Amino acid sequence: MKLQIKDESGKTTTVPLTRDEITIGRKEGNTIRLTERNVSRTHARFLKKGEEIHVEDVSRYGTRVNGERITESRRVGAGDTIQIGDYLLSLEGVKAVEDIASAKLAAAGAAAQVAEAAKPLTKEQEKKKAEVEAAAKSQIAAAKAEAKAEKKREATLPPGQKGEATGEVNGDELRKSRGAGKKRIGASSPTLVAVTTHLAGSDYPITGETMILGRTGENDLKVDHHSISRNHAKIVVKDGKVRMVDLQSKNGIRVNGEFWEESSLKSGDIIELGKVQFRFVEKGEEFIFRPEDYTESAKVEETKKGGKGILVVLLLLAVGALAAVYFLVIAKPSEKSNVPGVNVPVGNTTPPPTTAPPQPDVAVAADTTAVAQVDTIPVPPPQVDNTAMIKELLDKANTAAGAQKWDEAAKHLEMLLALDNAHVGAKALQAKVGSEKAVETAFAEAQAAQAKNDLPAAWTALQKLQAMPPDSVYAARVTEMKNAVGPAIANGLMDQAKLALAKKQWNEAIAKVEEAQKVMPNHPEAADTIAKAKKGKADDAKKEAAKDPNKDPAKDPAKDPAKDPNAKSADDLYKEARALHNVDEAAALKLYEQAAAKGHASSNKQIASLKIKKGDRAGAIAAYKKYLALVPTAKDADNVREVIIQLGGTP
Repeated sequence: MKLQIKDESGKTTTVPLTRDEITIGRKEGNTIRLTERNVSRTHARFLKKGEEIHVEDVSRYGTRVNGERITESRRVGAGDTIQIGDYLLSLEGVKAVEDIASAKLAAAGAAAQVAEAAKPLTKEQEKKKAEVEAAAKSQIAAAKAEAKAEKKREATLPPGQKGEATGEVNGDELRKSRGAGKKRIGASSPTLVAVTTHLAGSDYPITGETMILGRTGENDLKVDHHSISRNHAKIVVKDGKVRMVDLQSKNGIRVNGEFWEESSLKSGDIIELGKVQFRFVEKGEEFIFRPEDYTESAKVEETKKGGKGILVVLLLLAVGALAAVYFLVIAKPSEKSNVPGVNVPVGNTTPPPTTAPPQPDVAVAADTTAVAQVDTIPVPPPQVDNTAMIKELLDKANTAAGAQKWDEAAKHLEMLLALDNAHVGAKALQAKVGSEKAVETAFAEAQAAQAKNDLPAAWTALQKLQAMPPDSVYAARVTEMKNAVGPAIANGLMDQAKLALAKKQWNEAIAKVEEAQKVMPNHPEAADTIAKAKKGKADDAKKEAAKDPNKDPAKDPAKDPAKDPNAKSADDLYKEARALHNVDEAAALKLYEQAAAKGHASSNKQIASLKIKKGDRAGAIAAYKKYLALVPTAKDADNVREVIIQLGGTP
């Protein structure tokens, strides 16, 4: 199974799907990183369920399958297109998704229809069928006769009077009389209704708490017009109120004629985004859109759009003609713009007639229907100062973080970085919030296991927090839980070791002590129990040697692991290293490395733990990766991957 990824430029990358779960997002730590800004930090997850592939959206911007935004886990297969930001993803080596239920339903319906059609008609049904057919034939004959008579009558009329006898009107008048373009919109949610341009009459329901409006398909509200920026505005719904925030768009936001960086919306507001005007319709309001109500604004818009093509500058006119044109421009009435210092023409742009002095030897072709127009310089949108909003968002993020509301803090920071993606303080806080959220998740898992008295599961969850920052707000609580859970597990293992000791099961006793030391390295009974087990083991060996006086291990180093380290098995080396782990870390590390060289997987985990103590994160990450390469399906594989991510690596 492979995942094919195509970016906006058409470049294609193919990634093999070797894991049961992969994550896709912008931040480091995801299995696949997509770096465009319209990709969330963690955007989507792909899950392998047998031979099936499912995709889940976990983003703010949304994930689309075959153009439809998904709201729950969706099975995908060959032929499906998954859109994440500007990237298009498709699957190879996966069967196409077949809607078997729909196919069966359709087949059953068709079979039922065939069966129904095959039944003979009753006498009553045959009689009704004959009556319907006779009435239809009669109506068709009458319509043909009327059309023939009308055609004959029109042929006798003068050309200018054809159509008058029947009271016909021209096509435009007929369409207008029938309410062309008129729409009744009952808003079940707050809605923007376009009232100008070719989009007039289109409605855009606001169905989410936070939605992005822009020109391209990755937005929640797509407004396909060249004057709309790619990500133009953000719409936020809170406590029943709607507000719109400019996302540093090219043409800005105007509400009722005024430019705004952010504005609340109320019923009847006219919002201008670029050259498109919208009427805001509140939830529960019924709005009737009539194109003629907005024709004036549409004409002004068309004049601005087509002015450059219509204007003809006659450079050959004499000074008198230029003076007349100058007079027309200066004398033209103007309306004050919302942008200080700029006046733009309004109303009818046709200038009063003027008479230019006759110009001999100059032929000017004049169109009597043409209108002289003055092309105006486009007014750029005002430069928006986001300083106040950035400060407010940062304050809100700090407040939420102080209350340990990590999701809320992350949301404020994401909005802030959309306004200023280089804000150092926001980036630092974002990293802190992400780290604390990961710690909170693992700690909650440990608490849930402890509440069920499943101490091994609680301890496993706590191991995910090995790389927890020392200044974490959860540090004290995590330490407290470790101090409670760890000794309880260790004491249970030591009880098992003592039982094995009583049964003279020396190796079993040593193994249980070593397990206890993993949880509680300085257990007070560990050293004494191991010493007793080793002594018992040595005594047994002496008794065995006494039975065979000719056996001399000193003369056969290959059979004496203590004399020949190369003859020791990986398990023996690992056990010796565990005994020295908390006594002589350097010697233990050397033995772990010898065991790892012989293919002992768990030795790599112990190497990583010692590397962490020494501050060697890169060495620890490398050791953990070797462990995963040897046992990718180990029970603690997910935990190890989490630790790698916390150390700053990629599994």
